This record gives sequence, C-alpha cells and structure tokens, in this order.
Amino acid sequence: MHAILCPNPGGPETLQWAEAPTPQPAADEVLIRVKTAGPTLRARPKEEKARLVHEAEEKVWPWIISGAFKPLIYKVYLIKKASEAHKMMESGAHIGKIVLEVAR
Repeated sequence: MHAILCPNPGGPETLQWAEAPTPQPAADEVLIRVKTAGPTLRARPKEEKARLVHEAEEKVWPWIISGAFKPLIYKVYLIKKASEAHKMMESGAHIGKIVLEVAR
C-alpha cells in the first residue's frame, strides 16, 4: 500500500512517500482506511506549485503544529456504539467530525 511516513519530528519536509506492507490488526484492533483530498495542481506551472507549497509551509503549517487549528469534533462515540455513530453520520445532522473511541 502507499504510505506517507513521518520518521522524524518536524514539518512537511520530514514526510516521506513509501510503499509499506498492509497492516494486519490484532483481535482487539480496528483497521481503517484514510483518504486525503486536496486541490489538484497538475495544470499549474512548477514555479507556481513551489510557491504555493512554500506559502502553506510558512503560513498554514505553524497553525497546525501549534494546535491553533483543530478539527471540530461533533461527538465522540465508544466503538461499541459504532452503529449509533453511523446513524448520526448518515443523518447529516452533525457539524464537525464524528469520532469512534477505541479502548486500549
């Protein structure tokens, strides 16, 4: 599978694109698939892409690192109430993220 690795602390410059084995969860673990989405910059010149990346590193990344930018959490459900969480998600009545908490 494709993976983005973060082998060292730091900003986006520490991230590495790699192939990794598909994890095999233990009986008390859950495997989730995560997808990312963002604007496609394919048609833009390389110089413009580089400028946009530099601006994001300079202006956006510090907000994320400092914790000033946080996702809005609507509600946290215990994993045993996953069906209830799914119903909430399907209803569309929430604003923000619905989180499933898995006990360790």
